[in-house]
Amino acid sequence: MRMLVPYQVVSNLDAKELIISQPGRCSHCNTEPAARFETHRLMIKADQIPFRQIGRKYRIQHRLLVRLPLCESCYLKGYLIAPDTYAKDDTPLGVQSRRMDRLANIAGILAGVGIILLTPFIPAVGLLTLVKSYWYVVLGAGLLILGIAWGIQRNSQARVRRELGSLHTDSQQYPRADLWTEPINGKPEPTSVAITVKMENEIWLNECARLNEWRIED
Repeated sequence: MRMLVPYQVVSNLDAKELIISQPGRCSHCNTEPAARFETHRLMIKADQIPFRQIGRKYRIQHRLLVRLPLCESCYLKGYLIAPDTYAKDDTPLGVQSRRMDRLANIAGILAGVGIILLTPFIPAVGLLTLVKSYWYVVLGAGLLILGIAWGIQRNSQARVRRELGSLHTDSQQYPRADLWTEPINGKPEPTSVAITVKMENEIWLNECARLNEWRIED
């Protein structure tokens, strides 16, 4: 079962963020309250530019965050399986996810530079000879930072598990919703489908569609 979000819903969002707050229950387990959110990053594309091979291929093209309500327990459980999806959240786990992203990016850059120094693309002339001789230092620094990031992530997830234990919640793990967009041919009509939502909790999905007056497809 899929819920179809029309283009008119996303076309006038000033913050480029769609918060689906109805029904006000957890979209995973139906628990109330549901003050947290599951975040999805999407790209809306419409009105293709004919014969464009390079560069921007659609006249309408913007990024969008879609947030579905979660209870505290499901929010914590989601971090254990997909911590990178929390990078846009204004929560302590969101801060942690952004920190991990930065460390991983720095580690990747250093490791990449170290490998490039080994190749003939960097000529061993003048000062570059000395720089190339320390390739293993640069590569090692990248791997060290990656190891530190991995250790911090493990500690963070251990804290989340302890917090889940204090909530005395069940151990069931619910899958994330599946959201996607497809390019809209030509200029979008208000009723054009901008976002498709598919999830395991079909009861919540049906009620959401009814309350927001969106269409459902089997």
